[in-house]
This record gives sequence, C-alpha cells and structure tokens, in this order.
Amino acid sequence: MDEVVQTPEQEDDDDDLWSKRAHLHVSDDFLPAGLAERLRGSFDERFADPKQGGPERFAWDYWHVPDQHNLLRTPAKAYFSEEDYRELEDALLAYGQDKLGCSRMTPAWLSCYVDGCYQNFHADNPHGPWAFVLSLTRSADRFEGGATTIMKPSVLEYWRSYDSSKGCEFGDVFDTVAPQFNRLTVFDPRIPHGVSRVRGTQDPREGRLVLHGWYADPTPFFDGALDEDTVRRRERKREREKFRRDHHCCFCFLTTFLCSFQIRRWSWVGARGAVRVPGEDRRGVAADAPRHWDAVHQDQGS
Repeated sequence: MDEVVQTPEQEDDDDDLWSKRAHLHVSDDFLPAGLAERLRGSFDERFADPKQGGPERFAWDYWHVPDQHNLLRTPAKAYFSEEDYRELEDALLAYGQDKLGCSRMTPAWLSCYVDGCYQNFHADNPHGPWAFVLSLTRSADRFEGGATTIMKPSVLEYWRSYDSSKGCEFGDVFDTVAPQFNRLTVFDPRIPHGVSRVRGTQDPREGRLVLHGWYADPTPFFDGALDEDTVRRRERKREREKFRRDHHCCFCFLTTFLCSFQIRRWSWVGARGAVRVPGEDRRGVAADAPRHWDAVHQDQGS
C-alpha cells in the first residue's frame, strides 16, 4: 500500500499552497516478506543471548548529542549479509526511481531505540531531497513513543494559512508515523522532523529498530529495452540537432552574405567581359559573353 498524505481531493478543497505539497509518503509491506524477516532475524540472532559477547555485538555506536540525538546506530551494509543488503538496496532504489526520480542513495544506517532514546527536531538539508525510514520494529506495543514526527509544511508559513475560527492542536502541527514492521516512510528532510522519545523497554529486541538514509538528487537514468550504446547515440544525435537549431541564424546570415558577394562579383566580371553586337541596344549582352574573371582574361589573351 502506498499512501500520499496530501490527496488530489484535498488539493481541490484547500486553497493553501503548502497543503498541496506531497511531503510525506507511507508504504506498508514494502519489502518482500522473506527479505524483511531475514533482516529482522539477523538482528534477533545477535541479541538472542545477552551473555554472549561476539564481535558483532560491539558494532554499535552510541550516538549522544545533548538535547538533540540519543540512540544506537551502525552501518547497515556491514551488519547484514552481502546478499540481503544488496536486495535491500535494490528495493529502495527501485522505489526511488519509480516514485521519486532518484537513482542513487546514501548507504543506509541501522538504528535501535530503547528507553530514553529520541531525536529532537532537526532538518537534514545537505544530505538529499528525500529521506527514508524503513521499520524493522517487531513489537511496537512494548514501548511508548518512537514515532517519526514531521512538522506540517503549512506551519513554516503559519500566517498564510491562519484561520482565527479554528483551534490548533498537536495533530494540526505535526504528522506522525508509527514504526510498524516493514513500513517505509519517505519524506522531505528539509522540513523539521524527529523521533519521539521511547519509553518502556531496555531490551534491544523489543525497541524501535529502523533502517534509514537519504536519496541523492534526481539524475537521468536508463531503464527499459534500450542498451546504453543506443541511448548514447541518440543523445549525440539530439545534441547535433540542437547545435544546428541554435546556430541556424548564423548559418543563414553567412549564406546570404556569401551569395550576395558572389552575385556582385559576377556582375562586375560580366561588365568587363561583355561583347556587344552591332545594332543591339547598348544594354544588350551577347549570349556567349564570358561571365567568369578567368574566362575574360583568356578571351583577351592576357
């Protein structure tokens, strides 16, 4: 299921420009069930016995920035098997190309939130045009909080959509998306967003577990039956056609100039080499009168 927060019906009924911008997309059951279960199983297996201390248990970074970030994180590519991570990237890139026009993405992070973990409101301006959060959270009922919280775009220009006849509560200011298992959330990271504080569990297997990252700026990409060489040839052909169109006026001017110069040159040569026939009008010229400067010189013996 792919849900866009702002629907066309809402756009027709609302004159507020901000409300018409699809800044948030939510897709449930995003990954094939088998892949989602394998990714989650890799995490559960490593935390199955808390008394074991293998090297994979020490791969986590406790990221703490006072009043801003507090969570556990690790690079997903190093955490999962090569095959599973490749399938994960393929699914995310296919979505990016089909829905967003983005053919590249940053390496994904795997983050775990237990009691006290959160992310305060911030904006990811330099990372990319779209952020994604893919939840692997198995038991969201074991804790409170942990929702992806995004400020509504209308708040950024509050007075533009202000209505003194309406009240304003939390739901009027923020969109929230619960971390349901295998749910993909994609949103505009320039809009302030965060993760509400998790309360309840201290067991990593019962906390909020998500994959997240950013899509890179949209770029042209090839998809379909055409091979790359064919596409490149067509690109070169279009470039040549564009060059001809852009320089058409220059070619026309040059052609007109050369034709004018040649006509004047011929007229001057013909005047010097003209042969008059007795009895004709003085403006008459014999049919075999030479027209080229070289021919005139030859006829005159020069």
